[in-house]
Amino acid sequence: MKQGYINFILVFLLLALSTSPFFKQSIGFYLALISVIIFFKPVIRLEAIVFLLLVFMLEQYHYFYFSNYEPWVIRQVLFYFFVAIFTIYYVKLSFLEIYNRILYVAAIISLIVYSLYIIYPGIVISFVNAIPSFFTKYKEIYETNYKIVNPVFYNFDFNFFKGRNNGPFWEPTVFASLLIIAQIFNFLLTKKLFNKKGIVYSITILTTLSTTGYFVYFILVLSYFLLTNKINIFFKLAAGVLLLYTGFYLFNNVPFLKEKINNELASVDTEIEEKGGNSRVASATLDLKEVTAKNIYLLLGKGSSKYSRIGTTNKNVLRNCGITSLLAEWGLPFFILYLSLLFYSFYQLTKLFQVNRVMSIVFTSIILMLSFSEVFFSLPLFHAFIFIGFIVKREYRSLVITKEFITIPPEPLEEYDLKKLKGISTG
Repeated sequence: MKQGYINFILVFLLLALSTSPFFKQSIGFYLALISVIIFFKPVIRLEAIVFLLLVFMLEQYHYFYFSNYEPWVIRQVLFYFFVAIFTIYYVKLSFLEIYNRILYVAAIISLIVYSLYIIYPGIVISFVNAIPSFFTKYKEIYETNYKIVNPVFYNFDFNFFKGRNNGPFWEPTVFASLLIIAQIFNFLLTKKLFNKKGIVYSITILTTLSTTGYFVYFILVLSYFLLTNKINIFFKLAAGVLLLYTGFYLFNNVPFLKEKINNELASVDTEIEEKGGNSRVASATLDLKEVTAKNIYLLLGKGSSKYSRIGTTNKNVLRNCGITSLLAEWGLPFFILYLSLLFYSFYQLTKLFQVNRVMSIVFTSIILMLSFSEVFFSLPLFHAFIFIGFIVKREYRSLVITKEFITIPPEPLEEYDLKKLKGISTG
């Protein structure tokens, strides 16, 4: 099998295992495991091995410290980190382009499905009812049973039938977040934010009706206009004022923005007492309460098992604030290490693609803002991000890359060794 196809399979499975309702079941676990076995080769470097050992030791501590800690949690956590590390070290920087291609196709398909539902809802409902039960799962949350029909290419759930675009992922905010990350990669690869792909991403983000997605995408666009060298200072100021005014107006007049945030703030106590933290603010409140209860929790965390966490009386633990969840599960030193590696990856990417270094701070901040609404730092996709910096530093730091998806402005040729140009083709 050609290298390009192998790379695509690995990136697709990493993305699906992290975010697709269908693949997040056991089928995704086994497909990822089989793929690693089939395509395995010794690609993992020392820093990744050390990181895996650190994760293993922390999970062993959690298992012995908390009497009811579930062994399967340890297996899942280690497997997620291993799959992430193996994939990113195997595909290297072709990861960016493959991820971009997958999200671009997902965006186009989602716009077709979403538009068809808005125009002819009966046709879409009939189609959904005809999808084989193999692609249907039921999720019970507080005695309410939710039907999720996810035939890989799209997720037809209650969000979709309320007029929000899920794409193939488990909910609209996840889709918006992944599109924003695709837009970051698109910008790095092409130096443009509003090329063909960028326009499709922008339109699709609007259809998600995601409060977090709107806010974070606004930050990305504003940062682009303020930091780019392609726009003079007058237009930067004009664009900045216009974007700020538009954002302020939308925040105060669109119901699912200001109203949604106010409702969430007002219901914190209920979400904590009755639902185990099932809102962003409630999740953050509980996580911070947990991690500050004892010094040992702040140092080493409380792990990922529901039996080591604060929940309702029947142990419902529904946390969805990824930032505080990372801190509560792993402790402050690991939290700092994880986020530092995330920043290091974006910093190395901005150096490689000759983008304003300040954008590395913007990109890292964007991931943090997105993770406030979702537990992204427990997903293998995001684990992969933190090792990109090592790959760039070791293998691409002195290259002029002129492949189809990467263009770096020319610099003195003596700074580069063109014979080392390898491993970056998408096949």
